[in-house]
Formats: sequence, C-alpha cells, structure tokens
Amino acid sequence: MEPGASNDRQPPREPPPVDGYTLLRRIGSGGYGEVWLAKSVTEAYRAVKVVYRSNFSEEHPFKRELKGIRLFERTSSSHEGLVSVRHVGIGEQESYFYYVMELADDQESIQEIKPKTYSPRTLMSDIQRRHRLPASECVKIGLDLSKALAALHKAGLVHRDIKPANIIFVNGAPKLADIGLVADMKESISRVGTEGFMAPEGPGSEPADVYSLGKVLYEASTGMDRKAYPGWPDSVAEVAEREEFVELN
Repeated sequence: MEPGASNDRQPPREPPPVDGYTLLRRIGSGGYGEVWLAKSVTEAYRAVKVVYRSNFSEEHPFKRELKGIRLFERTSSSHEGLVSVRHVGIGEQESYFYYVMELADDQESIQEIKPKTYSPRTLMSDIQRRHRLPASECVKIGLDLSKALAALHKAGLVHRDIKPANIIFVNGAPKLADIGLVADMKESISRVGTEGFMAPEGPGSEPADVYSLGKVLYEASTGMDRKAYPGWPDSVAEVAEREEFVELN
C-alpha cells in the first residue's frame, strides 16, 4: 500500500458529479478510490476512476497520485498499448479527483456493453477462464506490452504495478492500465506494488517494470502462481507447443 493511504475500508459512496458523464455502476474499488462504468452525453461508455482525499492519512501521496495521472495523460496517446486517459478533473475543494479512461472489453460480450452485467476483460480474467495461454499468444502480448512500456519509460515515467489484473483488453488488444501508481522515475521513492510481481530491489525503475512484465508472462504461459517461478507445469511436456514454450521461457 502507498505510504499515507488509509487502511480503513470506506463504505459505499454516492457517485460524485463528473461533467459530461453519468456514473452508472461501481465496477471496482481499492485502497485509493473507486472505478465506475460511465456513459457520456454522446452515449459512449467509459471507465471513470475517482480518488478521494479522505482515503489518505496524509496529503502528499494524494497530491503525488494526482501528479502522476496528469503526467500519464500527456503520454497515454503516445502508444496504443497504454490505456487512453480522456480527461482529468478535480472535485469540490479538492476533496477528490477523477479521470476518464477508455473502457475495457466485456468478458462475455466483447465490444457490446451491457451495463447491468458488464465485467472488464483483463489478462487475469483470461488466465482464470483458460488456465494458461498458448506460448505464441503470450509472445504477442509480451511484444505489445513491452513496446507500450518503452513508450512510458521514454516519457520518464514508471508504472510500478504491472500484473495480470492491471492489463486490460480494448478491441481485443492488450493495454497497460490501472495507472494509479504511475510516477516520475526521478521521484519514485516509495515501495509500492504487488508481492511476487515486484522486483527484489523494489519498484520505481525501468528494470523493475520489465521484471514485473516477465512475471506476468510467466503466469500467463504456465497458469502457475508467479511465486512458483522458475517451475514448469507438468502439462507442458504433453502439448504440441512445447518448443515454443521452452523458447519463450
């Protein structure tokens, strides 16, 4: 958890006002805020993340996260493998900020969004549904995401929390998402991230992001927990793609 973030579980809140959007249903929540399925005045579906100042025991990490989102907004359009941030706004008396993003595909109906049943398609949901992905598919995902990561690093930013749950699919293409921990690599000093995906030396550098992506590909290609690395699944010896898996590994 980010230093300064509150550990208290926040009760459900009423959706805050977001200009140009109607917030339909909360589809995710965490220590920093909530993610809502939203509909624009043009009837386009988007994801809106709301981060509340009251979720932080100190002001500094709240301000730092807002700064990171502002920096990412300028970079998000530089590569198709980065989730696109369409707008960043600040609530009344800076009690919260929000950002509007493109929406992930639906797990079941793909591009058709049904608000009552919508559930975002992530790499985690794919792994849970299919157990493990073919090596050739993992290579394609790895190439796409490594190029997106290169674009992020070129802009002087680091992601700090790359994991299957933070990789979404939009029109079938993988994208780095859940950008709440994105930071300027020159200022990234706090130890945040997810156990098992975090590099031994800690997050906040280009190599640390690459390490996390490697662990993501390990889980996707083996169907095993990242903590089991470098173990192999017994089933690999029996599948036709064994040579591709060995090369990927």
